[in-house]
Amino acid sequence: MAVSTHIFGKTLPLGSLIGILLLVNFTDPTKSVASILLVFLCLYIFCTSVLYGLLRYVYHRLPAPGYRGDRSQMSVQRAYYIASALAFVPVGLIAMQSLNQVRLFDLGLILVLVSLLIFYIVKRTS
Repeated sequence: MAVSTHIFGKTLPLGSLIGILLLVNFTDPTKSVASILLVFLCLYIFCTSVLYGLLRYVYHRLPAPGYRGDRSQMSVQRAYYIASALAFVPVGLIAMQSLNQVRLFDLGLILVLVSLLIFYIVKRTS
């Protein structure tokens, strides 16, 4: 993975927030669908980078319950994959809310999908 932690942790959240602010202020969503998709893409990038930083911080600061011995660091690749899976939840819910489609059943489906995805990521990257 060629993305450095500094760029992913500090530059992308700020750049995506600036992108969201520019898109919301200077584009008309009734004129093109691309501006709406770009807002969701910038929101996904923001959520992924923030969750990546939070995941790496929490993993290194909290003690593992019942674990004795040298604790190896979580790989950058695994943290990125898990953060990108978790970032789907708020973006998916906001996208569904914009269409007035959020129900308790839909929330449950998204949580089951993300749980299965994280389980798959953990098993494949171990």
